[in-house]
Amino acid sequence: MWPGALALSRDSQGRSLYWAGAGDRLQWLEPLGFSPCPAALRKVLDRLHGADAWPQELEGSLTLWFVLDRVPEVPESACCHFLKALPTQESGAADGQEPRDLHPGISTRQGMDTSLARITRGNDREPYRAVPFFGVPGKSRHVRDEYARGLANLGIPAVSGWLGEFRRLFAAQRKPGRQVLLFPGAGHPGKQWPLVQYFRLADMIRTKGLEPLFVLGPAELERGLIPEGLPFIAPDNMHALSSLILTAKAVVGADTGPMHLAGMLGVPGVSLFGPTDSSVWGPVGMREVNLGLDCSPCTTTCADLVCPEQRCMRDIPAERVMMELEEAFAKCETGFQDPGILESRFRQKEEE
Repeated sequence: MWPGALALSRDSQGRSLYWAGAGDRLQWLEPLGFSPCPAALRKVLDRLHGADAWPQELEGSLTLWFVLDRVPEVPESACCHFLKALPTQESGAADGQEPRDLHPGISTRQGMDTSLARITRGNDREPYRAVPFFGVPGKSRHVRDEYARGLANLGIPAVSGWLGEFRRLFAAQRKPGRQVLLFPGAGHPGKQWPLVQYFRLADMIRTKGLEPLFVLGPAELERGLIPEGLPFIAPDNMHALSSLILTAKAVVGADTGPMHLAGMLGVPGVSLFGPTDSSVWGPVGMREVNLGLDCSPCTTTCADLVCPEQRCMRDIPAERVMMELEEAFAKCETGFQDPGILESRFRQKEEE
């Protein structure tokens, strides 16, 4: 959502911009003019849920809520707008998209998204329901573009050079070393590449004279997803993670947040996709590997992801990932990857 924040900053000259989301995101928003939401205003926002009327304290302001597909139960107001990242059944039908039911007979489950937040010119964490997969795999709109479209409907134009601006602000001091960062975790276990495959990839990376380093977050530490006998690091916060990424030669990971940050910072790498659609969730600039199975992608949010085999991730060969990693090295002699998502799709039957 940083491109949207940049657009708001350019469109809101002379007006106060407050961020009411996770505090560790402010390091990327403060250069755009955002400030932490004042405590008194934050209390007003927190009381919105279940309120009967829009509070007078927010009249005349613009509150933007970045959500996946479900809007929270707050009073309607011309001052409040919800920017949806994903198509609902109604909006998908309006665009001529049909839902793909790839798991007939399996009930959906409730989920909790922990990455969204509120901007007030605001977004709060809110539960979402399972979303069926709409559209044609590889041809759907990226979440980033959906947010941009929502802002454009409010008369706030997108900034075409947002990626260059992000790198100017946050990656100017990039000095890549010999480490290749490996991110074995993901927000849902079904999106994870097996740890044993990372071990094989780490061996291949070492034969190239490079240093594989596993990067773990709180969820991986809690799950015990620790590469015994191999070097790993667990950054304490987002600033430490960003600093680490800036020193990396490349990164490898699945559909996970640190890969998006690495791509925006210009670090080359390989992104592994299976149950989710890279055209919706893909990090900018990464080479992509997926098996291209007929059943993949099968989910939009992973809230409904129930698969007994998970071949789409399990069967991605480490040799293919290493091949793509070497291609990424060859195409970024400056240490920065080019914008855009570079795809390397292949079907398992073609490898057999």
